[in-house]
Amino acid sequence: MKARSRIHAAAVVPKPVEVDRLFEIGVDDEIWQDAGLDGDAEDTPPEWLSNEQVQEGIKAMLMYTRGKEEIKVLNHEIHVLLAWLSQEHSVFQDP
Repeated sequence: MKARSRIHAAAVVPKPVEVDRLFEIGVDDEIWQDAGLDGDAEDTPPEWLSNEQVQEGIKAMLMYTRGKEEIKVLNHEIHVLLAWLSQEHSVFQDP
């Protein structure tokens, strides 16, 4: 298709997907590298795709968000554990 000029000249043809790995696709696999397939005349790929600092920043933000979520879950589990411990303690204190 690219040779017959049916797609944008700057489009990058992705590597073929291995059928036996179809359901094991990772976040960094070639299938997600879609720069140039939308037909824009843009010469440079988007920052999230071409700039390593932006990619590292995205990963850092995802780790930060996951960390905040994990803290919420742990706080909830602590409260549940303390409530259970208080209830168990009161059982042993009552005659």
